[in-house]
Amino acid sequence: MRFVFIPAILSVLLAATAAAQQSAAADVVKVTLDENLRTTVNGVQVQHYPNLRGLFLGMPKPYYPPDLRSRHITGSGTFTMYIDASGKVTDVKIRKSTGHRELDIQAIDALRHWRTRPGSHREIDMPITFTVRARQSFH
Repeated sequence: MRFVFIPAILSVLLAATAAAQQSAAADVVKVTLDENLRTTVNGVQVQHYPNLRGLFLGMPKPYYPPDLRSRHITGSGTFTMYIDASGKVTDVKIRKSTGHRELDIQAIDALRHWRTRPGSHREIDMPITFTVRARQSFH
């Protein structure tokens, strides 16, 4: 009988944790990254970039064109998303370029398709990194 209660308690705890994360993320109205990558959430400096998965309903990854990958074109940038009360991204601006126009275009295109839960108007700086993993060869 004890084993019957453990899964039930675990599922309740997991649901409560997910609900808490979703609620905390829903309170986020503005996330700002400065030039030194210091993060501010709703005007308060925090140690780490917040987990916003509970806020976003859809987060498609940017397309990384194979020709850019094969040429090892990489970069990291920060993009500001402007989100309306319905959860639609209405605009995306480059805050810090990846250093490559092609990568910036792919990041902006992907971020325009992100969706959040309805709520307040939001302004979120989102870091995006394009990397190529080195292949290991064993001889």
